[in-house]
Amino acid sequence: MFFFSKRTWKDDAATPRQKELIRALGWAAPTGLTKGKASAMISAAHAKGKKVDTAYRKKCAARAEKAKERAREDDEKYRLQYERDERKGNAELRHMPKERKKKGILSWLFNI
Repeated sequence: MFFFSKRTWKDDAATPRQKELIRALGWAAPTGLTKGKASAMISAAHAKGKKVDTAYRKKCAARAEKAKERAREDDEKYRLQYERDERKGNAELRHMPKERKKKGILSWLFNI
């Protein structure tokens, strides 16, 4: 008889960002860490009022700035393409990418 176990996201290996955040909180990320355990560690750190180090905050801010810059470049690219099409007389409103919403536990916990 075969039994199939239901694997969930919690059973997958922890993401590099989860491990990075755990280290920034001052804890060691154990080997074989799963997403579920990492999430529980991050939640426990938040409950204890632990703060991330400034280097991690700066790194997150730099990541966010890069994402904003990419979005600005994409907007500019779409605007230029629309203007070229408009000069040719076949301008259409193109589907602009939707604004990326913050998601994930990191943005919820640390408002990043």
